[in-house]
Amino acid sequence: MGLISDLNNESHSSGSIETAADYNNSLLRAMLQPINSVSSKANEFISVLGLIVAFEKPTKSQGSDYMMRLRLMDPLLSPTDHPLALTVFRAQVGDMPDVRRPGDIIYFETAKVTVFRNRTQCMSNSRSRWDVLHADTEIGNAHPLITYLRRWWKDNEHALGGRPVGMGDAQSLGMPMACTSPSYSKPATSHGGSGKYFRNMSGLQGQAFADMYLEVVEVGESSDSMPVMQGIDDIFPSVQAERIQCRVTDYTANPLINTPDPSDVNGRFAWLTIFEPKSINKFPKIEPGNLYWFRNVRAEYSDTHGLSLKLSPNAMFPKTILVVCVDPADPQVLPLLARKAQYVNDMRQEKENAEPVQCSRHVEKAVDNSRLIEPEEEAQEGGGEEEESSQVDAYSMYGEGQLRLAGEPVFAEVTSIAEILESDKATAAANKKKIDYCVYRVKALVMQVHPPNPRDTLVFVCDMCGHTQEHMPAVPGMKCSECSEAGVLEFRLLLKLKDEGDGECVVVCQGIGDGEWARESDWLLADQADRDAFIEGIAPLWKAVHPAHGGRPGGMVAETLVASVVVPGPNGSVARSLLAAGGMKSISFSEVL
Repeated sequence: MGLISDLNNESHSSGSIETAADYNNSLLRAMLQPINSVSSKANEFISVLGLIVAFEKPTKSQGSDYMMRLRLMDPLLSPTDHPLALTVFRAQVGDMPDVRRPGDIIYFETAKVTVFRNRTQCMSNSRSRWDVLHADTEIGNAHPLITYLRRWWKDNEHALGGRPVGMGDAQSLGMPMACTSPSYSKPATSHGGSGKYFRNMSGLQGQAFADMYLEVVEVGESSDSMPVMQGIDDIFPSVQAERIQCRVTDYTANPLINTPDPSDVNGRFAWLTIFEPKSINKFPKIEPGNLYWFRNVRAEYSDTHGLSLKLSPNAMFPKTILVVCVDPADPQVLPLLARKAQYVNDMRQEKENAEPVQCSRHVEKAVDNSRLIEPEEEAQEGGGEEEESSQVDAYSMYGEGQLRLAGEPVFAEVTSIAEILESDKATAAANKKKIDYCVYRVKALVMQVHPPNPRDTLVFVCDMCGHTQEHMPAVPGMKCSECSEAGVLEFRLLLKLKDEGDGECVVVCQGIGDGEWARESDWLLADQADRDAFIEGIAPLWKAVHPAHGGRPGGMVAETLVASVVVPGPNGSVARSLLAAGGMKSISFSEVL
C-alpha cells in the first residue's frame, strides 16, 4: 500500500481540521515536517506532505541519473514565502514520481534538507519513498490532512487577484485559508505606498519580496531564446524563455546596487528582469518614462551582479495581476516624483557648477570616452586644430585635477598608492551623494597578475551548488558538472601594482570595459570559440609582469583610474577595495625605459 493509503488507515484522533493551527498540530502528530519550518532541519532527513504547485518533466542529468524538480506548498506558508524546492534523482525515468498537474498531493518520505546561500531545498536519496494523490482523484474517507489540503487548493486555485493570507488570519477567520476578494481594484489605490509589503529600493536586501512603485528609464531588447539563469527557488525551470530587461528606479539609493555607470550615484538605478511576460495576466507595454506598480518583485544579491530585481508569473495564481501602469497624477506616486525632481535639480546644479579646463595634454587609452560628459563647445581656430581636438581623450579635454567622470569632479593627476590607502576621504564620502576624491589616477609597475593563467580569468559558478569550473568544456549552454544546473560567468582578475614611492596595492578589474559585462556575459557561456577569442585578447596582459616575478625584461607600467571604495565586510565590518574604473579597457601599458 502507498504512504497516503497508510496515512488514511491511521486512527483520525485529531478529528476534522478547520484552521491552519489544527493542520500544523496534525502534521506533527503524523511525524511530518511543516514546510514553513523545513529550514530549521538543515542536514537532517524529514518527511513532508504538500501540494505540488509547479514541476518539471524528468531530464537526464550530466551523469547517468534522471532528475525531476518539484515545488511544494501548504497552508502554513506566508504570502512572501517561496515554495519548497524538492529535487528527485533516480537511475530510471520510470521510477520518478507520477506527477500530472499542479494540485497533486505528494507524501515524500526521507528527504535530505540542504541550505545553500540562505536557500532551502530537499534532495532525494536511495532510501526516499513517495506517494502521489492526483488532483482529479476522489479522496473519499481520507485523513483530515488530505481533506484539508484538497479543500485549501480548491479554494485558492482560481483566485483572481488574491493570494493566501498568513496563518494568523486563517485562524481568526476560522476557515481553511482565506483569500483576498476576487474582484479586482486598481493596485495603485488599493495597496498604496505604505502597505505591509511595500518597499522602496533603499530598503531592499537580498532574497526578499516586495511591492514597488518604479519608473522605467530604459528598456533593453526582449528575447525569446535567451537562456534564463534562475536560482533553485525559482518556480519556473531554467529553460529557453522570453524575458524583458529594463532599468528602473524610485530615486532612492541602495549601496548594494552595482554602479558600473558613474551616473548611477549611490546605486539609484537597478536592472529588473521580467520572465515570461506573456504569461503575466494583463501585462502592459513597458515603455521608458512610464511609472509602474510591480507586485511580488524578488530582490536578489550576488557578489558578481550586486542587487538585482526579478519578476516571474505566479504559478499557483496565473490570473494574478503583477504589473500595472500608474498615472503620474495618482497620489501614491507623488513621493517618487518629488524625489525625481530633487534628483534632476541636484544634477543640473552640479553640471552648472563644474567648469572644465581646456588642456592639450594627451594620455592614450586612459578611460572609455563614451562614459564621460562632453565638454561645452568652444570656438576652434583652423581646420587642423579642430580635427585634432576631435581625437582628444578625457585627460586632454579636462586637464589635470578637473577630469569629469559623469558629472562628478575627480583628480586626474597621478596619486601615490600610499596616499590612497592612508586617506580616509573615501570612507567619509562612501555614503554621500558626491564621490569627490574617491577616484584617483595611478601609475605603477605591474608586479603580479592573478590568476597566473589567462584562461582561468573566466570562472563558471553554479547557481545551485556553488561549484566552480575554471576550465570550461566546449559544449553549448554551459551547465554545472556536479548538478547540471545553470549558473553565471565570473570574470576574475587582480593586478598587484607598485609605484615609485614603494607603495603596493591590489586592483580589482571587475569587467572587460564597462557595466554591460555583468549583463552581457551570457554569450561567453554558449560558444567555446568566443571564449578562446576573449582569452587571446587579454593574454598580452600577462607579459606586463615585472621581471622579478617572471615577466619580460624591464617590466611594464600600468596607468589607470582606480576608485577607492568601502564595501560591506563580514559580521557588519567594512573593507577598503580599489577597483579599476572602466575595467580592463581603461588600463594602458608602456615599457619601462
